[in-house]
Amino acid sequence: MSLVPPMSTSGQTEPNSDTTTLVPDRDLIHRVFAQVWTEFYKWEQQYSRDRVQNLSRSDHYHTSPSAPAIVKLSERLSNVSMTQDVEMQLEMDRARETMQFERFYEDGSSSISPITLHVIHAPEVQPHSSYEACAPIQRSVFHGDDSDAMPFMPFADEPEFDAHDYAQFYGSFAWEQDYDPDLEIIVLEAAHRLRNLHDISFQRIDESVLLPFTLLSKDGRTGLLEMSRSRDLLKWPGFTATHHSLQAASEPAAHDLRTRLKGAISLFCPNLSCVQPWCSVHVEPYPIPNPKEPDPKLTRKGFIKVAGKPCGDDCFVNNQDSPPDILWTETDLETFKVIFEVTPDTMPCDLAVLCRKPCREVFHQRNVILQSPAEPVPDSAKRKLRPRALEFSGIDANKFTPNKPCHHDGPCDSLSRCNCFLNKAHCQRNCHCTLKCGRRWRGCRCATSKAHGSCIQRGHSKGLDVKEEYVGEIIYEATTESRQDVAKYRGRNYLFGLNDTLSLDSTYVGNAARFINHCADTSGSLSNCRACVRLVNDEHRIGIYAMQDIKAGDEILINYGPSFFLDNNGNKSVMLSQQ
Repeated sequence: MSLVPPMSTSGQTEPNSDTTTLVPDRDLIHRVFAQVWTEFYKWEQQYSRDRVQNLSRSDHYHTSPSAPAIVKLSERLSNVSMTQDVEMQLEMDRARETMQFERFYEDGSSSISPITLHVIHAPEVQPHSSYEACAPIQRSVFHGDDSDAMPFMPFADEPEFDAHDYAQFYGSFAWEQDYDPDLEIIVLEAAHRLRNLHDISFQRIDESVLLPFTLLSKDGRTGLLEMSRSRDLLKWPGFTATHHSLQAASEPAAHDLRTRLKGAISLFCPNLSCVQPWCSVHVEPYPIPNPKEPDPKLTRKGFIKVAGKPCGDDCFVNNQDSPPDILWTETDLETFKVIFEVTPDTMPCDLAVLCRKPCREVFHQRNVILQSPAEPVPDSAKRKLRPRALEFSGIDANKFTPNKPCHHDGPCDSLSRCNCFLNKAHCQRNCHCTLKCGRRWRGCRCATSKAHGSCIQRGHSKGLDVKEEYVGEIIYEATTESRQDVAKYRGRNYLFGLNDTLSLDSTYVGNAARFINHCADTSGSLSNCRACVRLVNDEHRIGIYAMQDIKAGDEILINYGPSFFLDNNGNKSVMLSQQ
């Protein structure tokens, strides 16, 4: 056991100069953590010593009248001849219909009671034959890279598997990293004292990068506060934290709408294929960007035209001249500003319902905000777009890699130096650049006067050629290579190469599409389906498309392609054909 508190372990990164500036309480955080560490292990050593002493056998027993005398195991084995079968003797002991139950007490004494057993002689059960399991999913999930620590050695008892080469893909072994639940209790108590006694928020504690664990969940990683809800907290004399106090301190106040909205936005996936919280599909947790400075389009006349009839006696339509007497608190004003920043052109009648205020007062507050001096617009937002040809590299689905949405004003060019410009990619729907940016996808120009039902009237319908979607884990190339040895040794591979960066593996999670077999002939003429990669809202989706009419009961076959069947000298990952 180490007597020195561990600082900044694998869960955190080393602090830099900027972090030190942001968190001036680093010395206090370190001092409180060291104090809790000392208090805990001072109590823990004596507590463990007492528990071990209580387990020692005492010469005094509280024996029930019907209990036979206890015979030590060493004495019983000494009476057995060395030539006798010890296993047979133990088997006879297990067949007895009574056994002794010994209860130990804190004062060092113990009691023995007999327990009657009902022995059932069952036939020997043969082990089940080896099998594989695959977790069913409906959508692909993003996995990224496997852990750098090897969780276990596959096929450890089979010398044919090259364990040495397989271990080269990992930097360490998971069983070398000790799990210390006591350290979690120490960190929780230190964080609780810093929060309640010294008024240091959990976010500032994480920014210090001093504690061994991250407290708050971030970027898909579960924080210690959330993990602690799934375990019982050890009660020791110096522990003052509770589940309720830790959870309440980590949540924003009920009136703090801005913080609560940011928290909800960070969990919500804005991709049109998801539009749901806790997305497990896309490459990175790209939350919706924070709202920009309000830029409303509707004026007073525009609102009156849209509103038509007033919503009530206090509607802004009936009271346009004199401003009403307003008595709003700071919380009321902040709540209104947050809602107004998100939806500046919302009708005052609707804002009144959201803010629980009279309609005309809401309309007056809107005018006050718009009359206040706005922040200066940066030069990047003022510069004009130059009509020049742009080069794009993400049009082909086989070469496309998802991009992080940009968060700047103005177009995506050499001045912004954003990911869209550097990667020659199209802007996403959630990019913060101007809507006139040349890297945005061009929309359709369908005329509203065209007959949209003509295709239906003429019987032109989309055929039922999509049989299934191939789903699995989206992984990077490094994980593709590390899983290659196991796939080759098993003789089963469910990897679909998307491009040079991403692949989709259906080994551990997938659906029925993973069982589609390869056509027998080398030319692929016997295949009745093909696999195609499509980009759907900047997301790779793999569809199994029928190439001909398939009767009920016919097996679905696709052409895996020549790259799937590689020998041991192949230097590329095994993958299905993308034709």
